[in-house]
Amino acid sequence: MFPFRPPPDEILSMYNAAIGIQGVTTDAGNAFGTSIIDAGLIGIGSNSFVDMLAILYPGQPRKVAAAVISGFDNTSGELTFAPAYKGIAAPIPAGVPYTCVPGAGVAINAAALAAIQAALLSDGHPFPGANINATISSRAAPGAAMDLLDAAKTAIQAKILSDGIPFAGADIKKILQQLTDIVATWTGPPSGCWSLVWDGTYIYVGLETFPAQVVKIDPTTMETVDIWIAPLGQNNCWSLVWDGTYIYAGLTTQVVKINPSTMATVATWNGGPGQTWCNALTFDGTYIYVGLWTFPPQVVKIDRSTMTTVATWTGVIGQSACRALAWDGAHIYAGLLNWLFPAQVVKIDPTTMTTVLTWNYGGGSDLDCAALTFDGTYIYAGVSAYSSPVQTHVVKIDRSTMTTVATWAGASGQISCNALAFDGGTYIYAGLSTRPAPVQVVKIDPSTMTPTGTWTGGPGQASCNALTFGGYIYAGLETPTQVVQIASWLVK
Repeated sequence: MFPFRPPPDEILSMYNAAIGIQGVTTDAGNAFGTSIIDAGLIGIGSNSFVDMLAILYPGQPRKVAAAVISGFDNTSGELTFAPAYKGIAAPIPAGVPYTCVPGAGVAINAAALAAIQAALLSDGHPFPGANINATISSRAAPGAAMDLLDAAKTAIQAKILSDGIPFAGADIKKILQQLTDIVATWTGPPSGCWSLVWDGTYIYVGLETFPAQVVKIDPTTMETVDIWIAPLGQNNCWSLVWDGTYIYAGLTTQVVKINPSTMATVATWNGGPGQTWCNALTFDGTYIYVGLWTFPPQVVKIDRSTMTTVATWTGVIGQSACRALAWDGAHIYAGLLNWLFPAQVVKIDPTTMTTVLTWNYGGGSDLDCAALTFDGTYIYAGVSAYSSPVQTHVVKIDRSTMTTVATWAGASGQISCNALAFDGGTYIYAGLSTRPAPVQVVKIDPSTMTPTGTWTGGPGQASCNALTFGGYIYAGLETPTQVVQIASWLVK
């Protein structure tokens, strides 16, 4: 006897009942990585798809991620969800396949995760997995414990997959062990890590080598996958950015477009006379922008298809170098090193490449803004001093007025903030140089601008020059040349 199989039309009917809609994005989503746009959805009833599960890149294990839909704009076809795709604050481009699945289990999964959180908080890390049934039972309604546990397993598995953490099977003890224990390190040649970027699958690290190198790292193993080497004379990879398809590396006088699949050069932008040290890169969904170490500073807008200059913003006399760039969905922000007056952040109109407003640091000797990030509402600037008192600050800036909202002041020995990253949901992370070593990464609550935890490196680990977020916090160290994979929940 052969097993009964429903006829094809019934199979199709059951499949369609389980799928809200399938499609492919037609335009780039918002700058925070929390929306997709499909013009094919325009005109569908308002609030359609809300509370469904949006699955991006279905069927592609290395790219797939899921998030709960919180809003739908039927005039533009935009679906809004949380958390950000892979935790990255960057536009999700056109051409991304997606599926929306009815979210009947969302509420119970949320309750299950809340129960797991309560268990972890009360029992401490690592959680004693053998008692998971009893622990959840004590927090669940009578008779619902096993259903809640099953929902917890499903929810945690989805969370692990969406964050890019290798899933070790259905055993919840193994899952919880992974969630609490995994921290790994990649170690490179003696040179220093200067830049990092995450493409949703791999980590790319830019090295301070002669010539420059970009190393592709598998985050599941923290081992080298491939290496791109710059031409002779192009030393130090100061900056990296990903546009959804290609990696861009900022070198001595070039920005190189790299195919991440082959790690081969696709095209190169060459700076003009005096345009050197490509310190910072950012992407606005259409163009690449490079910040240069020129006097006065420059920000160059680059056409990705031709890798040629479109327009250039030039600072004023006294502004010495562009050290950091950020994009908020409407404007470019340039963090400057100034020798004649305190650090500045300049808000630039990307259409005209002219200054809109300038934030001036009022803290005295802090001359260098070496790091910027954006949390969806505010710009954050990492500023550092080169004269007494040698102390770093992270400043929260109102974009509309370009004025200071609040400031976190580093403690004694925390001398410079070289990198900032937003985790796509809650916290700002600051990568510091400390004196004496070891290196530190500070987790900051942006609502209060107070630290909620600090990761401290081991002996000999000094100067965090780069940060990126992809489920974990990845910290690029100068000494030794390392990329450290840090579980954000371990930053305490």
